[in-house]
Amino acid sequence: MRNKLYIILIGILCFGVMTNCEIPESVDIKGQPGLYINLGSPFGSDNLVKEYLSPEGIAEQMGNSGSDSDIYQYTASDFLFNGATIDINNTQTYLIQFPIANQDLDFSEYLKELNTDLDFTVYQAGIVPEPVSIPLEMKDMASWVETIDINDIPGGKISKIILKDKDGAPDLVKSLEKTIKLRVKNLGISTAGDYKFGRPDKDPVDGKYILVFDAEVPVTEYSPKDKTDPIKIDTQFVGASTKTGTFSIDVDLQWKRAVVNPGEVGDEGTQKGEFTGLKFSDLTEFLGGVEFKNVPGYLYVSGLDNANATIELKAEILGTSKKTETLIPLKEIKQSHKLELNSDVPEKKIYSGAIPPVEFSFPLEDVFNAKGDVTLKYEIKIVQMTMDNDGTPKDPIKIDLVIVLPLDFTVPPAPAGVNYNFPDPKTENLISYYPLNLSALPDPDSNDDMLNREEGEDNLFESLKEAKIIINQVQNDVIDGLILAVKTKDPDHKKAEVIPLNDGNFQIITFTPSDLAIPFNPGFLLLVKSSDPNLTVKRVASDADPKFDFNLALQARTDLNISQKF
Repeated sequence: MRNKLYIILIGILCFGVMTNCEIPESVDIKGQPGLYINLGSPFGSDNLVKEYLSPEGIAEQMGNSGSDSDIYQYTASDFLFNGATIDINNTQTYLIQFPIANQDLDFSEYLKELNTDLDFTVYQAGIVPEPVSIPLEMKDMASWVETIDINDIPGGKISKIILKDKDGAPDLVKSLEKTIKLRVKNLGISTAGDYKFGRPDKDPVDGKYILVFDAEVPVTEYSPKDKTDPIKIDTQFVGASTKTGTFSIDVDLQWKRAVVNPGEVGDEGTQKGEFTGLKFSDLTEFLGGVEFKNVPGYLYVSGLDNANATIELKAEILGTSKKTETLIPLKEIKQSHKLELNSDVPEKKIYSGAIPPVEFSFPLEDVFNAKGDVTLKYEIKIVQMTMDNDGTPKDPIKIDLVIVLPLDFTVPPAPAGVNYNFPDPKTENLISYYPLNLSALPDPDSNDDMLNREEGEDNLFESLKEAKIIINQVQNDVIDGLILAVKTKDPDHKKAEVIPLNDGNFQIITFTPSDLAIPFNPGFLLLVKSSDPNLTVKRVASDADPKFDFNLALQARTDLNISQKF
């Protein structure tokens, strides 16, 4: 520093010579120059609390699955999990709903589709077509349909075959009224071996002419698994057609119950899937390495009341090593539980109701506290299912994973051998704390000087008289019990000023010359009391912006007293 001052003094001397002024015998420089540096918020300009603790932030941390889920702000006072009541009365809590499956298994629709490509073409008029036998493959139904119970309707009309003109062949079926006969033995249509004529009728949908072949013999059950007797439609022509074209053959099977085994055909009866890119370590690390206390998971399965089905749910955790946790071992689904979450305010997705009872519930703390990406994998297999055709609407097969996420955490203790015991500002009694490893704060182990001074380099502030750290603009309406400690470089961490980070707080910490040796870098720590090592994000109004922030500033002053004789 003195070399720079000598240059200044020589400059003054030269100026005096050039202006013919009298050269002074000596120059004295005295003063207490200072500076003020606004260090700003440790978190930058963004509202990181909103980024991490809002529904949008939660969705972002769910990675690839965030767009598929619904996230509700959960405003109930408590909820049940495994028989215990968990209090969330003043805890910001979210309800996350993952839709795993939503599938209609409508056997009536399946039977309607049996008509696909079931056509007959008359290529030439005036010639009697050859008799043919049309197999009704029913989309390989024999491989997965156990039995079909057929309605026993008075009069024996338990099923029927319908012939109808295809587009471009008007009146073809009408011309065959006295020409074509059918037989379908295992559906009760002419089972004695005789072929029969159809009866004319009108299509109830479009009123067009149709031929209907009714069953004569009551058949109450048909088993597609009996492959020795598949369904075949035998045709016989007793005369020539006067027209050409194609007509459709529709099977109208009046059924009342079907037993199916979808799990016997590859993956037909298996629902598999996964949710990838779940990474809540961003949230726990942002809050300083905390851990979730309670993260209950619930699995809702409906639409499988008359099914023999199994389920398995696993979590694959990728970190330093791959780890798989089985959340639900392979188990039979015994009950059906509908999930209906009706938001109190639909446009804001707020839910205050109870968590509906459910057969499957499991803890997810290890998944949410994992340090790596998480993938949830599920597999649901329908072994056998009974479906009734009783005229009532059928529920689709729905499977939903619901996660209750209270932002309530525990703070792990300090590393072994390191104690954070600081005197209480009021009583001077030592209080033990647990640290939050908040990366946003200045690194207490850094060797950088806050005034950019270096050993052996001239600097106006090489001899500091005083420095002050100013903590102001504290905004905190979401987290109680947080303490900011500003400590010296005492290796035992025994000296520090502790400041409660309460909303609107303001504090100045003064450092004396003995604390200001190069490098001057006071340690900043965010702490909670070890007697209550918890961190809870308080519930905020749905339209509120949660705030947790504060500002740091540095004020320094040096004592300058230099005299130089010429």
